[in-house]
Amino acid sequence: MEPQVFKQVAYVINKSTKLQKLFLKWLALNQVEKIFLNDLVSNVIPHSKNCYFLSVMKGFQYWNEVQDKEGACGFHDNPADYEFCSDEEKFMFSIVVIMNVIIRDMLRKNMMLRELERFKGFGMKNDTQ
Repeated sequence: MEPQVFKQVAYVINKSTKLQKLFLKWLALNQVEKIFLNDLVSNVIPHSKNCYFLSVMKGFQYWNEVQDKEGACGFHDNPADYEFCSDEEKFMFSIVVIMNVIIRDMLRKNMMLRELERFKGFGMKNDTQ
């Protein structure tokens, strides 16, 4: 089931602006932050449902590779003969919400840290004058 799910996720990314925004936020994370995200989400969702989160991650990676190789081509037809059932769709939505909150907070904290570093550097310059 997993390969079908991640291809479906890649297909849905093309159709959903919310998933596209989440994908772009995910791209902005560095490797350490992506590992941290994986650990956090894996601890929040039930272990038995972890395959869905992994499928979202593989879908993001697959979509990123498609964009790198073929440009922003998108999909015109569903690449998989697979559709989410209602429960899967609800759970996938909950994973996306969890990821969005975590990534948003990580990016905000990164921005704050950069501002603190800039402020710290500013204060040190003034102290030496």
